[in-house]
Parts: sequence; structure tokens; C-alpha cells
Amino acid sequence: MNRLAIVYHRVSSDQQVKNSAGSLLWQQSMGDQARSYGWAPDAIQHIDEDLGISALSGHHRPGMNRLMDLVAAGKVGAIFVAEHTRAARLASEIAKLLELSVRNHTLFITNTTVYDLDVRSDRLTLGLLSEVAKAEIDTLRERSEESIRALLKTGKLRIPAPTGYFLDDDNQFIIDPQVKDEIAYIFQVFRETLSVRGTVKRSHAEKIKLTVKKIWKRQYHQTEPNYTRIHSILINPAFAGVYAYGKTVTTWHTPSKDALVKHVQRERDPEKWEACIKNHHEAYITFEEFIENQKIIERNCRRLAKGRSAVASGPALLQGLVWCSRCEQRLDTWYYQGKSRRSIYYSCRGDQHKRAGPQYLTTLV
Repeated sequence: MNRLAIVYHRVSSDQQVKNSAGSLLWQQSMGDQARSYGWAPDAIQHIDEDLGISALSGHHRPGMNRLMDLVAAGKVGAIFVAEHTRAARLASEIAKLLELSVRNHTLFITNTTVYDLDVRSDRLTLGLLSEVAKAEIDTLRERSEESIRALLKTGKLRIPAPTGYFLDDDNQFIIDPQVKDEIAYIFQVFRETLSVRGTVKRSHAEKIKLTVKKIWKRQYHQTEPNYTRIHSILINPAFAGVYAYGKTVTTWHTPSKDALVKHVQRERDPEKWEACIKNHHEAYITFEEFIENQKIIERNCRRLAKGRSAVASGPALLQGLVWCSRCEQRLDTWYYQGKSRRSIYYSCRGDQHKRAGPQYLTTLV
């Protein structure tokens, strides 16, 4: 046989890579099946770049993309997979592979069946099997989501505790005495300065270190206070005694035809949270103080106000469109009216926000 036998391996997550050695051995054994069908050892290639990657989308699977390239080039005589769902779980994805295989007369071989894709019934069978597999996943996902919703209604779903709390044996939030004073200090300074940046600047001036905890574990390390970390504490409702879940929503988009699928995470309004149980645990501040803090932050920081990423008016052509190459923050636009002409300034305040550092200016006349 002049063409290659490709043995394709895939499991859906890194956890399965660690804990599913039997599944990997089963998939690797397809190489023995290829030899039993007459392929020489040097004509058998294993593709395993997709270990730990879900098959619900093929856009980000380098192994599957390489397999399709080989099939399209007419170099593959047969594709060996332990079961058809290892290749893809979406009918649209398996259809792409099958179309290339039909054009190049490539067999599709699973642990139990040889599919000759020149035969219409074999193509139809694989397509139907893919639809059934996707329906099974959808059913399992729906059951899981219903179970989660039931736990959310009572606040019993286990969620990670932020630095300042730890979870006891009953999954209750308990104020952590090791960092209690530090968290209280942040809220106290914010009430005095009425500014996240002011809180960062005061923390640096008083040489305060910020404690960071690993998720799910009481393992700490010290770090310099910055805008991102202090802001995340001030906007976290857990510190107001609120059990909150579903505070963000993820949307998926493809920037261009050949680009990878990307996701964007956005904050939801509190009334749209999936769970919001007040007085769930001991708090550092009241819920009323929390709401007032959010209003102060929104007033102070234009970037957090919806739909106001650029200045409201002015002649600057690039307002809201220019980004800093150093810190990837959107540049602010400023104007200065001199005696004979107006100057336009594009200003980066990234270091100001993160470390209360200097402000960088670019002047366009």
C-alpha cells in the first residue's frame, strides 16, 4: 500500500489525559489494526496533537487540521479512530472530513467497522451516528444545567471563595482571619479616597502588600497592589455577604473567515445574575455600601460605563480607536487650546491604573 494509514487520537480534556490511560491505549492500539490490514509500520502515522481538546469545534484542533491537509493531498489511504466521536462530535465537522475522504477515496475505519466512503450508505451511517452522539451530549448538558440551577436556588452549589474567605466542610463562606484586616483596609481606604486608583496609590505609599490565594486552596503569596486586583475586590459581591453566580456572560465570535473562534466575557447587570442570595454569609460591608461603591467606580472610570469608551465629542479622528502598544489599554483623548491652535493629546493611563505610576502622552497637532 502506497498511501498512509493515519491513527488519530483525541480525548476531550486535560483531566482525561491524566486519568484515562485505558482510553489512550485503546486508541493507540488502532495502529496494530492498521498493521493487520497490511500497512507497513513506516506507513502508519499517529496524530496526537489534539489530546485534551474538545471535538465540539474543529477550528482550534491542530491535529485534525493536519489530518485534513494530508487527506486533501491524497496521501492517506485510511483513517483509523477508536470510535467516530474521536474525530468529531458535530455533524458539520465530520462532514468536512468525509467530503475530503470521498474525493480522495480514503477509508474511515473504527474499532469495529470499515466504512467505504464511496458507498452512499456508509456516508449516511457515519453522518447519523454523529448526530446521535451530539444529541446525547446535549441531553447530558441539559441534565447537568438543571442540577446546577436546583443547587443555585438554595445557595448550595460549591463556588470558589475569594481571598478573604475560606470554605468550611459544609461549603460555607468563613471570614479568613489571616487576611481579614487586609481586606477591611482596602474597603476603608476606598471609602476615604472614593477612587480605585487612590486606593492603589495609598497602598503603595503605606507599603502594603496584597495577599493572593489559590482557587480552592488556602495557599497564599504576597504581591504588589495594582488596579486590577483591588478593583476585583471592590466589585466582588461576596464581600457584601452575597452568594452570586452567573455574573458574566460569554459570547463567541470569529473575527474573520480564517481566524480562530474567540470568546469575549462581559459583566452582567445584577438583576440578570443566575443567583443572588443576600445575607448568605458574614460580610465585610453591607449590600448598600457595595451598591454605592459600584456607582462611585462607574462615575470615576469611563471604561466601566457602557457605551462610553470614547469621548462624547471633539475633532479628534482616532478617539476610542487607538490602543497603547505597551500595556494594550485604550488611549484617552485630551484637548489643549493654545493661542493659535488646538493640540490633541492621546494619553495612556495604564500604569496609573495598575501601579499608580506616570502617565504617558502622545501629542498630535
